[in-house]
This record gives sequence, structure tokens and C-alpha cells, in this order.
Amino acid sequence: MEQIKTIIIDDEPEAINRLRRLLNHFDEIEIVETDIDPDRGIEKILNIKPDLVFLDVEMPGKSGFEVIEAINAAGFKPKYIITTGYEQYMLKAIRTQAFDYLIKPVDIDELKDLIKRFSK
Repeated sequence: MEQIKTIIIDDEPEAINRLRRLLNHFDEIEIVETDIDPDRGIEKILNIKPDLVFLDVEMPGKSGFEVIEAINAAGFKPKYIITTGYEQYMLKAIRTQAFDYLIKPVDIDELKDLIKRFSK
């Protein structure tokens, strides 16, 4: 089974840790990097070129959507999973072609479904 290189960008360390614990249940997921800073996250995404990015929306300095714009402008297009505590960004996530949208706290069953769909 091929590994899915994954990066998590979220300004809340607790959210990163929770998601990391959940993702560790899936052998196909390889978390290659995490960051709490969106600008450093952009650099890491462009350098590592992950398959999948779990991305918070509301972060100091840059929103998750601004991160997506910066990555797209650089010519790289990974799949994004928007992770947020808010439902109001769902339409914008669809418009930015996010692969999925998860409301925090993320549920393990939702992750299982998402990873199954991603792996197809």
C-alpha cells in the first residue's frame, strides 16, 4: 500500500495532536510535517509536496483559504481537507475545490470514510 504523504496546518497545537492521534490509526497515512504557522506551512507544503493537507481555516496572519491561494499560485495542487469548528466556510471550501470539510473535533469514522475515498 502506497503511503499518503500528509501535512497538518493548524494554529492550535491541541488540534494538531488530536488529528495526529486519529490519523495514526491508518497505516496508509504518513504525517510528514505539521505547523501552527500558515506561512511556514506554505513553505513546507511547497518543499515537501504532500498528497494531502489538513488545513484549519481561521489562523492568525493567513486564513486557510489564503494558504490554498498561495500554494495554487505556486503551481502545486495537493488535496485539501478543511478542518474547522465552523460550518459557514463550507461553500467557500467547495469553491476552492477542497477534497473534504471536517468539523472539529474530527470524528474517526469520518476520517475512515475520507481516507477510503481518497485512496481510490
